Amino acid sequence: MLFFRGFPLLVQLYLWYFGLPHIGIYLSPYTAAVIGFSLCSGAYHSEYVRGALLSIKNGQMLAAKSIGFSRLRAIFTIILPQAFRRALPGSGNELIYLIKYSSLAYMVTYIELTGEAKILASSYFKYMEIFMIAGAVYLLLVSLATWALNRLEDAIAVPGFARIRS
Repeated sequence: MLFFRGFPLLVQLYLWYFGLPHIGIYLSPYTAAVIGFSLCSGAYHSEYVRGALLSIKNGQMLAAKSIGFSRLRAIFTIILPQAFRRALPGSGNELIYLIKYSSLAYMVTYIELTGEAKILASSYFKYMEIFMIAGAVYLLLVSLATWALNRLEDAIAVPGFARIRS
């Protein structure tokens, strides 16, 4: 966990793609990128979920048991819904970071949006125009993800409680 959160994502991608062949393990650029993004993002998501679960007071479980809920039923009907609401903003931010960090896949030779923009810009010498378009595509993707996350947060919000928007 500490490794995946402590090392920069680019270093992790280099280790997966360029480092593993030194011990006889060869990954395609796509596989190295997916593994790197998944493990790094998963480490952060697990911290958001852990923090959300720890923020639920013990009294919630005691109250559930006092009205006859089993431990499992209390976890699934009382604890997890509250924790999900609390973890969603941080997890949503991580999803947005992941969209933007996908541009790092180009550094391990996987041609994605940024890599394709670099190829086109080099061919036509229109760096400003092409990278502005690539930036606009990332902005569109992030805007759509933000919109969807806001809708999800509204859908699971507790009635009668205001949600703070940034």
